[in-house]
Amino acid sequence: MYVGWYNTHRPHEALEARTPDEIYFGLASACLEPRFEPRPHYPRGSPCAGPQAAVRGSRGQRLGLSVRYLKRRKHLPVVELRTAA
Repeated sequence: MYVGWYNTHRPHEALEARTPDEIYFGLASACLEPRFEPRPHYPRGSPCAGPQAAVRGSRGQRLGLSVRYLKRRKHLPVVELRTAA
């Protein structure tokens, strides 16, 4: 169970914020997919905004944080951002 969480959900600094599954299976990095941007005037070209990724939807969206646990194990969190209703 821990190995599945570690390989699938936890990005690794040594792998440039990719998961081992993304590397092994040749999947695109989740951190390069279009992202939510809650700040309405955040500069896209800012050097501290790396890695650069397109904005999903429009800037200034309200977001909600979703935390669930893999197989109800509190030490195996899966954290997601979603648009707020």
